[in-house]
Amino acid sequence: MKMKRHQISISGEPGAGKSTAIEHLQQVLGYPIYNIGLYSRTLCEKMGYDFKEYEKFMKDYPQMDKVIDDSCTKASDETDTLIIDARLGWFFAPQTFKVFLTCELPEAARRIMKAKRPEERYASLEVCKVATKKRFDDENARFQEKYGVSNATRNQFDLVVDTTYLSKEEVVETILAGYKKWLEE
Repeated sequence: MKMKRHQISISGEPGAGKSTAIEHLQQVLGYPIYNIGLYSRTLCEKMGYDFKEYEKFMKDYPQMDKVIDDSCTKASDETDTLIIDARLGWFFAPQTFKVFLTCELPEAARRIMKAKRPEERYASLEVCKVATKKRFDDENARFQEKYGVSNATRNQFDLVVDTTYLSKEEVVETILAGYKKWLEE
């Protein structure tokens, strides 16, 4: 039996708690984090785009998808321990323990509003709900068109966690239990 790498890729719906779970997993496991969003933001800024214009940036520079995707694969190939923070991390690093976090839309929108990230400012909770759903749908349409995959299909994941009614500690405990079982298989 081939030894599995100690790598976890975490994907999820906007507002499902991906960043929070990853931060806590890093504290528990001590694994480095590869954050594709941070990498993408840096590329956008280098090309003179505000990250709010990410979809426009990707349309203007379609070759950047490959650069970004390859960076995820490279990060995974260069180490045996890693947490990948990427919507398609599971696709570009298929040997990882693949986790998807989901959350009911009203709670996801509430969390997004509470986080007050500069790129996620909305006039109301209802506007946030509409924008969040559109973002997820648009991302999946682009993923489907470009790669033939979608996060709307959940059978490619080793673990799917609905975080709607869970504390961050419960989410991390659930991921760690699933990860331990996966490593032992």
